[in-house]
Amino acid sequence: MKKNRIILVCFLCLVFVDSCNKAHYEKTEEGVKITLNKSTTGGIQSLKLNVISENAMQVLASATGEFSNRKSLSVIDQDRDPVEFTVVQDAKTITLSTSRITAIVHTDEGLIEFFDKDKNSLLLEKQRKMEYVDAPLDQYYNIEQQFSLGENEAIYGLGQINNGVMNYRGHRELLMQTNHHAVNPFILSSKGYGILWDNYSETQFDNETDIDNMVIRSEVADEINYYFIHAETNDGIIAEYRKLSGHAPLFGKWAYGYWQSKERYESQEQILSAAREYRERRIPIDNIIQDWEYWGENGWNAMIFDKKFFPEPEEMIREIHDLNYHYMITIWPGSDKKTDIYKEIKAAGYAYDNIVADGGFICDMFSEECGDIFWSHMKKNLFDLGVDAWWLDGTEPAVNNEFYPYCIKHELINNGLQNVLGTFRRYLNPFSLVESGHIYRNQRALTDQKRVFMLSRSGFTGQQRYGAAIWSGDINSTWEVLQYQVPAGLNLCMSGLPYWTSDIGGFFAEEFLPEGAPQDYIPEGYKELYVRWFQYGAFCPLFRSHGTFYPREVWRFSEPGSWPYDALLKANNLRYRLFPYIYSLAWRVTNEGYTIMRGLPFVFPGDEQTHEITDQFMFGDAFLVNPVLESVMGKGIRPAPIPSSHYFNPQGEEGLLLVESIEMEEDEKEPLEEEEPTEEEVDDSFMKDAESATEHPGNWEEWGECFAMGCTKLSGQILTKEAGAYEIYLNKFSGDVILSPFNVEVTVEELETGEKASLSSLKAQTKYKIVVDYCAEGDFNEFYWITPNQRTHATD
Repeated sequence: MKKNRIILVCFLCLVFVDSCNKAHYEKTEEGVKITLNKSTTGGIQSLKLNVISENAMQVLASATGEFSNRKSLSVIDQDRDPVEFTVVQDAKTITLSTSRITAIVHTDEGLIEFFDKDKNSLLLEKQRKMEYVDAPLDQYYNIEQQFSLGENEAIYGLGQINNGVMNYRGHRELLMQTNHHAVNPFILSSKGYGILWDNYSETQFDNETDIDNMVIRSEVADEINYYFIHAETNDGIIAEYRKLSGHAPLFGKWAYGYWQSKERYESQEQILSAAREYRERRIPIDNIIQDWEYWGENGWNAMIFDKKFFPEPEEMIREIHDLNYHYMITIWPGSDKKTDIYKEIKAAGYAYDNIVADGGFICDMFSEECGDIFWSHMKKNLFDLGVDAWWLDGTEPAVNNEFYPYCIKHELINNGLQNVLGTFRRYLNPFSLVESGHIYRNQRALTDQKRVFMLSRSGFTGQQRYGAAIWSGDINSTWEVLQYQVPAGLNLCMSGLPYWTSDIGGFFAEEFLPEGAPQDYIPEGYKELYVRWFQYGAFCPLFRSHGTFYPREVWRFSEPGSWPYDALLKANNLRYRLFPYIYSLAWRVTNEGYTIMRGLPFVFPGDEQTHEITDQFMFGDAFLVNPVLESVMGKGIRPAPIPSSHYFNPQGEEGLLLVESIEMEEDEKEPLEEEEPTEEEVDDSFMKDAESATEHPGNWEEWGECFAMGCTKLSGQILTKEAGAYEIYLNKFSGDVILSPFNVEVTVEELETGEKASLSSLKAQTKYKIVVDYCAEGDFNEFYWITPNQRTHATD
């Protein structure tokens, strides 16, 4: 009997110890609050998981057990439909589930793993850190959240960073606003999830230190706060992001047309002359823009026209409207101290002095009262004259050097500046968000007869809800920078901000200008760059030219009949021919949370070969755009990969990319082309390559069907686009293209019937088996083609 009592007491002690170690949870209306054992969770005492929708959950981690009541600037307060969810606890986990996603909290470490409805793991937390800082003006935590990544997982988003990177796997990026970087702390994964990091301070994304783990660090926080989103498609993920941070309103149709701008129209007569000439030449255009210094002697950003150069601004804008244009003007978030706007804002206590060049100031845009004062000057000096749209320059905010993030941080933080919400150390990145919010709120309160449109140099989470588009800043006019624009714009769109553009032609173009050139001279090299940029710009969500050193009106690049003029006009006309399509896409942005400019990994997330493609994208669902991003004058045919849906491997499986060639049109070629090599020169070059191959023979057994070595047959299946005559060529694994196949015999048969076919007359939307029997050196592993449609356009 005594022995039994001892056993019972020991058992009760074990139960008591286990219950002390076991995490406790409280089910709330929104989800679950969990109290953890702080000694095993890296100092995290409490977790809070809130169900936002069937596809989204908020995660909060606190070191104190209390959660902040600060209002989010990015995520909007809204009444959400109730969502059914369950909470289940076992010995080591607490599980929160909706019908679409599940979060399992491993209570020993306090770490969370997310699953889809089929129990596939999507994301696993690895570690958290929270380090308390007691600063003179604020008390906060340095925070860090680490996530485990899959072996071939790719990461996109983070806003617009002009560095040429598409996939941020293996990279480290500083998320701070600058003239060239519009950051948005949203991550989109190829595994089908998104993370919205709700923090405004200096933030770092780091997958460089440890390729297997993604780390997000922020300098100032009360707690770790992020949203996990999963949907069946990337469009679904972005739609959830917009539900959280606000839907993008539909712009007026005019906003999707062509925007003419330059640095700058110096007088009323200059801008009217340009507007009239566009109409006289019957070149499609909807918008014209007034850049800075229209204020003249009234002082920087006085928002008042200098009557010496703009004697009748209201009449000027009326004529612009009569010519069927809309008119946009630039404004800045500060001004000279002699302006009326400075005096009023200073008197109200919202001016930060001497942090802008030449002793200027910026406003405390975090203050609603300051925003109202700012708008009052916009209204009486500009809006009441008929201004239609707002170009928000310097929204980082611009300080003494807005090109470098730590210059901005030094001016705002190290000088001890505070805004009405707190320190700039805490609220570093969302300046453009709150500035555009004041303008949107005030204009919408004034009238519903004019849709709001803003173009901002910075962007942040939620800025789309204020009718704000983003452009990529004052960039240089080089081919490399043009190449960088494609992934920069695509990643911004993949982080949830749908409207983006760049300065067509680049802003700083002086390096093309030879010494002693006349004022209106435009070098041939810059003409080619501008034409290519213009063609790319025609397939961006917004189509806008701008820059300095050279005028940007179409006729400045030569006259009708010349290759630059005709190519620019052709791209412009194409944009307007697509107008019904583009405006339909814009409605989908507003109605569905759609994305117009779509990276290939966004559209084809399961195709790993798209993960690193930086030079192509989808424009809506119908157009694959492969812009020319390098000088190609005189080079003839240029290869371009197309989506895998038109290519099948020998087993009939989709998944590889085919290479499609683009014949350069006559109006796009350099007037003085390089001489084509003679047939003898081509044969000689080929034989040298063939001799090299015999010296270093490949191992066919080792490489299998990845390479075609020596004389062999390569087969595959293609799905045709349209009916007509095709040409089939070969492409090297290295990326070099065989423009004229040597010793090649091509046989074609219809895949379903086995009937022989001729490349000169293939059917539309039909699968064909292609067998290429050839002798050639090296690693040819893909077909490419010239389609009937390409040939037709090449002879237009």
